Amino acid sequence: MKTDTAARVKKHREALRAAGLRPVQIWVPDIRRPGFAKECRRQSRKLRNDPNEKRFLKWLEKVSAVDDWKFCLDAPPFRQVFELQLARPQT
Repeated sequence: MKTDTAARVKKHREALRAAGLRPVQIWVPDIRRPGFAKECRRQSRKLRNDPNEKRFLKWLEKVSAVDDWKFCLDAPPFRQVFELQLARPQT
């Protein structure tokens, strides 16, 4: 016999699937792991003067459409709404 919690989770997942959604699992680097920050710095330094990296970042800025993004951090201590307004050069 399923627990009440398992039944609620199943019902919730079925509702999401009925709405056309599907679950996706992703694995991301563990930023708490010892040495993570050091490795980030190492990789960043390798790219510091790389012309391909600079070209890629310029392209990424050009194709990013974030002018009207708004986000809310609704967990303590961030109970306020922030508006992201990026200054973009006029072309």
